[in-house]
Amino acid sequence: GSLYKRLGLWKESGPLFFDALQYYQERNGSALELGRLYNEISGYYRDMSEYDKADSTIQLAISHLERERDGYPLALAISYKDHGYVLYLKGKYEQGEGEVRKAIALIEDAIASGHTEGGGSLKKEILLGFAYNYLSSNLREQSKYEEALEASLAAVELGEKFEGEDVTLKLIALNNLSLVYSRLHDFEKQAQILRDLLDENFRIYGPDHPSTLSSYANLGSAYYKLKDYAKSDSLQLLAYEAYLAKFGPFHNYTVSVLYNLGNSKFGQRDFGNALSYYEKLGEKSRKVIDVYSNFGDLYGELNDMAKAELNYAKAIELSKEVLGEDHPYHQKLKDEWAAIQSK
Repeated sequence: GSLYKRLGLWKESGPLFFDALQYYQERNGSALELGRLYNEISGYYRDMSEYDKADSTIQLAISHLERERDGYPLALAISYKDHGYVLYLKGKYEQGEGEVRKAIALIEDAIASGHTEGGGSLKKEILLGFAYNYLSSNLREQSKYEEALEASLAAVELGEKFEGEDVTLKLIALNNLSLVYSRLHDFEKQAQILRDLLDENFRIYGPDHPSTLSSYANLGSAYYKLKDYAKSDSLQLLAYEAYLAKFGPFHNYTVSVLYNLGNSKFGQRDFGNALSYYEKLGEKSRKVIDVYSNFGDLYGELNDMAKAELNYAKAIELSKEVLGEDHPYHQKLKDEWAAIQSK
């Protein structure tokens, strides 16, 4: 199952993990064995965009591995790290940061004490690099850009140091670094990193691996910010067609690229094509919330307040249903609509 996952065969990995779980349950597997396996199953759910299942399963992993904390702190650290990433995907960035910081503390203690674990576990410094990546992601989404940049640069440094042992750390770290530069509005630097990253992913994984497809989509987003719409649209369309064939229409990756294509056409004032992409997103995607708010902004600019109110009302209602009334984005939408009304 782990091998299939590394090869990008995410759907195929799941049944193998579930067979392993049945095996351990029938034979009274240890807390360590079950904890590590629940972590893998959570990763499968995460890859398939089933984030609530990923969250509940990683919490099962943590509950098992807490019993083995003294002997296997790194196994526990991996689950805390991965839980931080799941929380990031669910938009719970402050909680995600807290979980990743627990992982970093455990890894740093293991490095300081010289602790080692068997079972084919990764080198401690490599685990620390992955934790820095997830820390950077959660910090970035809280607008803590300087802290996020520091964490990303630390991850890149470790990725370059241990590239011969695990090249994925360097690749993920460079992608995260590009996202931080995007938030800092250094789009040229972002695009340069992503061009190099696409070459590396293509060389290592080939054209159809999810990492390579993600590079196409991310580079397309960078070109969009540079207003190079021809390059942006061609890369996003390539990624969309591959994701659609590989994962279907409702996977998070497919939906994200559709949303990017719609935004590109929207930015070019090609509203007919923008709408044709947006209509494929599904009824309750997070991206649909953004679509309604975008059209609300547009109608606000055109001073058509009736249509602006209609679209913002849909965005606010859907954000409450999908994200919850206490989610920061729900409040942000309400504030944006209030600002438009006050003009």
